[in-house]
Amino acid sequence: MKIKSTVFFAALVILFFIASNNYSPVYSQDLSSLQIDFGEIPSATMPLDIALKHRFKIKNNGTTNLIFDLQARVIDTNQEAVTFPQPPVLYLAPAEEIEIACILDAATGNLGILPVGQHTRSVKYKFINHNNSADSVSATATYSITVIDKNNISGSYSVSGKVVDENGNPVPNVQINLDTGADFSLPNGTNNNGEFNYSVPYNTKWMIKASKEGYNDAYQFVDLNQAGQYQIVLTRAKFYSVNFQTKASVDFDFGFWQGAVSDDESKILLTQGMEIWYNDNLRTESKLFLYNSGGTKIWEHPMGYESWGISISRDGNYAAYAQKHITQPKIVLLETSSPTVLWEKDFDIQNFPTGSFFIGHNSNEIRISNTNKYVALGSGEGDFYLLDLPTGNLLWTKFTAGQVRNVRFSSDDNYVYVGSDPWLYKVNTANGSVVWKSYIYSWPLHYGLRLSPDESLIASMVKSGEITVINTSDGSKVWDFDPGVIGQWLEFSRDGKQIAASAFGGVWVFDIATGEPSWRVKGTKAGYFSKDNNYLLLFNELYTKEGTRIYMLPQNQGGQFAFINENNTNAVLATGQMYSPGVGLVFYEGTVTDVEQENLLPQSFSLEQNYPNPFNPSTTIEYFIPTSPLNPSPYQGEGHREKLVTLKVYDILGSEVATLVNEKQTPGKYSVQFNVETVRATSLPSGISAQGGYASGVYFYTLTVGSYHSARKMVLLK
Repeated sequence: MKIKSTVFFAALVILFFIASNNYSPVYSQDLSSLQIDFGEIPSATMPLDIALKHRFKIKNNGTTNLIFDLQARVIDTNQEAVTFPQPPVLYLAPAEEIEIACILDAATGNLGILPVGQHTRSVKYKFINHNNSADSVSATATYSITVIDKNNISGSYSVSGKVVDENGNPVPNVQINLDTGADFSLPNGTNNNGEFNYSVPYNTKWMIKASKEGYNDAYQFVDLNQAGQYQIVLTRAKFYSVNFQTKASVDFDFGFWQGAVSDDESKILLTQGMEIWYNDNLRTESKLFLYNSGGTKIWEHPMGYESWGISISRDGNYAAYAQKHITQPKIVLLETSSPTVLWEKDFDIQNFPTGSFFIGHNSNEIRISNTNKYVALGSGEGDFYLLDLPTGNLLWTKFTAGQVRNVRFSSDDNYVYVGSDPWLYKVNTANGSVVWKSYIYSWPLHYGLRLSPDESLIASMVKSGEITVINTSDGSKVWDFDPGVIGQWLEFSRDGKQIAASAFGGVWVFDIATGEPSWRVKGTKAGYFSKDNNYLLLFNELYTKEGTRIYMLPQNQGGQFAFINENNTNAVLATGQMYSPGVGLVFYEGTVTDVEQENLLPQSFSLEQNYPNPFNPSTTIEYFIPTSPLNPSPYQGEGHREKLVTLKVYDILGSEVATLVNEKQTPGKYSVQFNVETVRATSLPSGISAQGGYASGVYFYTLTVGSYHSARKMVLLK
């Protein structure tokens, strides 16, 4: 009798919490109204594909709400399949339709160890009534997997074209790489006419990358509907002065889960926590750290257990974390000056009523609002809570029917954007009313939800791998893209013109206006756009916004957090998973300078190799005139001194055939075009025909400035 009473009381408690959350729908007693539409069954070609992902639709055709669990198992390997939404408890209102995603990869389905040849994998999907386990609906899908030789990738699809310079001239000997974002690439090179050619299997993610010393890297995504050849234009690279030194490296027993930066960049908040622990006993030693960007530790705060959710206020005055304890989670607000605990609360259903059918709470998301008015809290069971920051009092709660893993506030704190699974909500902070609800495929990770600088757009990169860009005004989708699987993070450029997103399938950079990818690099490394809009730090590699890698930081540790400050003088990298004690945090000090942009003067004479070379009919010659040691500022006042500069062309016998420059010039970088169709010959030596046209052959060009003299060879091919 006592047991029955206890169970009855527990049931009443659960119903009370559901009712107190204004979430008390009537659920159907069976799943007969559940419709499953597999659509077109996908296939995969390994290693071209990162994984096999199947998205299919389910719909509630009934008149009452459905709640059910999803079980998915790979029959061939007897493994639980990775599916989204997560956790696999699904809520469907009448006429509501969502998509299920199932991912098979090297771990799930063992696709990574299949031998070359044709294979299949079958997955059994079972939808189980949450209130009656005897009531279920099952369906099985069988997928085809083709494994090809990684060292001998070939097929019937032609990817060919030509690499040219800005003047349309072919560029020979260019390094070409073709890949799909997976862990391989097909190297090739252009011939003397700048041409390249591949025969490969059909795939929607082929990308061509062209690289040559002295040029910016160029990218071309293959359009499978485009007939004919691709033309890739190489532009002459700018000159960058980049140098960073390690200022401090810090050893830790385990790594970090997340980092956050105050608006003025004076404070960097880091939380310890890992997904896979080499020693579970270390979880209780997890700490919250506050550093400045120069590597000075401001304080450390013992959390008592790991945390996956942290936030620092924009002004840097407050820090919050959501402790991820298995049975006794809590949330804490700190004042950063001490640190002083302003308040802490047990994250349980007594303090935070739930609309979920789970008992207990789990949180990976906490967010301080922009005006320090609110604290937002998300649960893994689908509940969102808005708290008063000064007191920690609960203002209201919203059940989102999917785990809440990321939240963003509007700059005025009038609205909060709640990223759940698979919905993104815009909610009025005053009363919790929903402004709109938009579909985003699955849940966004801690760096997976961002507002554009002008807040007209909000973008999500979700765990199942899709990026979606949405209008904040009405929730309408602007564009979406599927770059891979297991989405990691995204970031808007500071001018709002680009967005970078990472998944297993590479780091992709998109044009915001069109949604078209601009360039891609391999890996899922943490990323951060510089505030001057010129650079993208992808963990320890620094790229221009156009995709040319210009520097690699001295150490390569981890990949969980990356930051470069506004002046590009400090960089910070934090390690994620650590399988033994070691370096977990590195601070760098240095400079990044665009020589052309900053108008820095060269320190020595230089005559560069012409490009293109060989050429026809034109080529570009660059040279540098340095500042005089006695005249460090030649552009100001009396220090402005010009130097006589001559740039001449000679044939192979040493006869002068053209004078390109013969004038006084100030220190700086110069670029001169030599076009054999427009530059008249100064004489008629052996290399010149009677009609005044230059003949094919070897020529020399010379630069003379005072006592400085330099010469280089170039080849004209007609």
